[in-house]
Amino acid sequence: MSYRLLSSVLFMLSVLSVQGAGIRICNRCLNCPDEMTSLREDTMRMYSPSTLIILYDKGIGKKPLLKAMKRIKADLRYEYKMMSGIAIRKPADKTIEETMAYFKKVKGVVSVMRDGVNYLH
Repeated sequence: MSYRLLSSVLFMLSVLSVQGAGIRICNRCLNCPDEMTSLREDTMRMYSPSTLIILYDKGIGKKPLLKAMKRIKADLRYEYKMMSGIAIRKPADKTIEETMAYFKKVKGVVSVMRDGVNYLH
């Protein structure tokens, strides 16, 4: 794994590391109270039930990833400018696990992870 890719992955993991105060509020969408769910109550790890963060190889580019998104009917939520990555909303007819497995097989995809919530103390 290249240093640049490793540093991008480590950065994303640090951004997604989760510390919680027990409050479950989606800061992105005030109209959907069930947007954030708890994966493990004992550690207060909070993940979005519908959003994934996908990192791709800059050399290959995002074209195969965007084609795969169109094929599966996933929505683009955000494109990360500082690193080669995007955030997507899974299709309504797929589970988060099915969507993760699908994107892990796409050419150029380096990492697929769930979107987490960080709480600032």
